[in-house]
Amino acid sequence: MKKFICPYCKHVIGAEPAATCPSCHKSMILPETFGKHPFRLKNARRDNELGLHNESPGLFSSLKLGVNRQTFVIGVVLVVLVAAAVLLNKAGTRITGANVIGQVGKGITREEAMNQQRNAAAKRDINVLRTALEMFKRDCGRYPTTEEGLTALINNPGTMRWDGYYIMVLYSDPWSRKYIYRFTNETVTLLSCGRDKVEGTGDDILPDDTATNLFSTVATNAVP
Repeated sequence: MKKFICPYCKHVIGAEPAATCPSCHKSMILPETFGKHPFRLKNARRDNELGLHNESPGLFSSLKLGVNRQTFVIGVVLVVLVAAAVLLNKAGTRITGANVIGQVGKGITREEAMNQQRNAAAKRDINVLRTALEMFKRDCGRYPTTEEGLTALINNPGTMRWDGYYIMVLYSDPWSRKYIYRFTNETVTLLSCGRDKVEGTGDDILPDDTATNLFSTVATNAVP
């Protein structure tokens, strides 16, 4: 025999439905006007105009937006693509192997192509540091001491006229070594040890002479 159960307290009512549950006294019958509520009718008309009346319950059918599903999806995809492009653009200068595949096959090995990319990245960094050091001198009247090092371009070493940041991030070189900086006898030494990681050899990477016309005392040779 069929029995009716209260959906609220699970009380077994019996074979005949009741208007209220004898146990929890909650209503068991919805008013006849429930399905004709003006807000429900308004939402139904809107869903019909947007073509959502046949959608299955889910993310797009539950969102009450002034756009249809296709427009919403396109907007989300565009946002993701723009975010990815920004991240790749920021990382591009640090990805030394980005163009290696295009160079392999032109008569050079993959290792040689990777080394060329690393050399180019180190040269860019060195020239940026060179310009930043000259800006530091313009403001402070001197170059950072050897003890202060390149971190003086990011953190004020205690100079009143310091007006940095002169660089935002101090990277290691592409071979995971620190860029070498010294200021002795009014001479600035700035370089990367290069692939062999040994200072004073032929693969040391120095600033370009044309990186900036302000920098006049950069060492253009290896360690004295």
